[in-house]
Amino acid sequence: MSLPTTTNMLKPTLGPIQLWGIAVGLVISGEYFGWSYGWGVAGTLGFLVTTLMIATMYSCFIFSYTELTTAIPHAGGPFAFSRRAFGEFGGMIAGMATLIEFVFAPPAIALAIGAYLNVQYPALDPQLAAIGAYVIFMTLNILGVKLAAMFELLVTSLAVIELLVFMGVVAPGFSLANFVANGWAGSDAFSATAISGIFAAIPFAIWFFLAIEGAAMAAEETRDPRRTIPKAYVSGIILGYSRQFFALARAGYLPRGLARLSRFRTPHRAILAGGVIGVAAILSDGRFDLQGMSLTAAMITMAVFGAIVMYVMSMLSLFRLRRIEPELERWYRAPGYPAVPLVALIMALVCLVAMLWFKPTIALLFVGLMLLGGLYFALTRTQRREAEDALDPIS
Repeated sequence: MSLPTTTNMLKPTLGPIQLWGIAVGLVISGEYFGWSYGWGVAGTLGFLVTTLMIATMYSCFIFSYTELTTAIPHAGGPFAFSRRAFGEFGGMIAGMATLIEFVFAPPAIALAIGAYLNVQYPALDPQLAAIGAYVIFMTLNILGVKLAAMFELLVTSLAVIELLVFMGVVAPGFSLANFVANGWAGSDAFSATAISGIFAAIPFAIWFFLAIEGAAMAAEETRDPRRTIPKAYVSGIILGYSRQFFALARAGYLPRGLARLSRFRTPHRAILAGGVIGVAAILSDGRFDLQGMSLTAAMITMAVFGAIVMYVMSMLSLFRLRRIEPELERWYRAPGYPAVPLVALIMALVCLVAMLWFKPTIALLFVGLMLLGGLYFALTRTQRREAEDALDPIS
């Protein structure tokens, strides 16, 4: 199989600092909003239990996932890992799940930005503010990943500082008695209702950490990704969905036009495609009722469904590649293998089952989107064959 041509190769320009900014920037929004829905479902103590469970899952997952990102640095991230481990169908499942995760997370964040601005400026339409924020971030990504990364590094640094200032301001007023009051799903006593709340709150605890794996999508635009990516993990979501669109289109899993690069060597069509979906989602706010949730909460849940399926596929890929490709050059190895990735896999499966049980309407929508992706996959075998010359040798 021939090497990708320069017309479908992304330009490696990012260093450790920029990648750190992307990795932290991908998750920092989860500390500002979204997680609070968990308090409404599980109570303060119940959600604390949920968060500790999910933190354990992510700790095991990210140290395991980094082995894949350094061994197989590819813009498709989980799509590339699963395709290599399980073939085309496995790649389709992981690719579509990742795409759903990264397409539905940005409009949720944009809506939150619009809501924050509306509080400060009541005359400002929050939907227009959300769309404005979306357009700004898309433009930055089109103009170049390095520019977008530097902007995200600046904004992320300010966001971290603001969180620290906020904690310093509110800490003197913290009351443990107030925190634990009615902390078990509205009750002072632990009960079956509290257990139900703990599992129902899983999507909002995952939102704390969601998209940290998105830094892997910048692998082809990172200088020396085998060493840089572990530093970024250990020490933009728009970037994530655009690179997933790009990688799937380059491999023939989506229309090939989405793999076109601009003169800035960025996948502008992929960025705009996700933007169209995001703006449509923003304009739908208040027009649909999904299990009594706000649109923001529903989009968070949809993004989490995609993430969990992708986590499962990634951990399965790690185990399979260890078995079928023991000679694969691995610059970083998952610590505590096989126990650590196994914990991540089991906990991800538990999360998936819990979400299917508590969020059936969103689950049906998610399955519907996956089936649409599967239908396109079944109808485009020839397109994938024709795209082979544009694929990276890892595929």
